[in-house]
Amino acid sequence: MLSRPTAPRARLRELLATGTGPLVAPGAYDALTARLVEQAGFDAVYMTGFGTMASLRRSGWSGEARSATLRRSAYSLAP
Repeated sequence: MLSRPTAPRARLRELLATGTGPLVAPGAYDALTARLVEQAGFDAVYMTGFGTMASLRRSGWSGEARSATLRRSAYSLAP
């Protein structure tokens, strides 16, 4: 079992350095889906820009995504 560094970047580096196989990281578009991914036992999760915009009832990734909107969503996903 891998140790749990406090910094998320260090944790990701540790996961990538183990090289025991592919790192499966499901996409999440909000804090709830990120929590579900964590509870399912995955070691990593990534934020999908298209999913984030679609969950906010925007038309998806059509160039209208504002960095502030995605930044707010990223903050809600981060530990």
